[in-house]
Amino acid sequence: MSKQMMRRWCRTFSDGRQQVEDIPRAGRTRTATTDANVGKEDDLIRANLRITIVEVAESHMSELKTSSTTFFDTEKCQHDGCPDN
Repeated sequence: MSKQMMRRWCRTFSDGRQQVEDIPRAGRTRTATTDANVGKEDDLIRANLRITIVEVAESHMSELKTSSTTFFDTEKCQHDGCPDN
């Protein structure tokens, strides 16, 4: 932890904060733990009891890649590394 972060924590607790846990913030969470996602994982595991964590993650990543490529038109991106440049 940096000195700047330590100073910020000290100042925050000196100002009266008493809890160490993060305060809930507005906005989208970093993970999407929903009943639907848990159900999909449960179905995958029950269908193949020898499935690995990597395989479960890859199945979710393929869904994410499919949805993100339809959302963002990757044919029209204008940054370095794109096929159109």
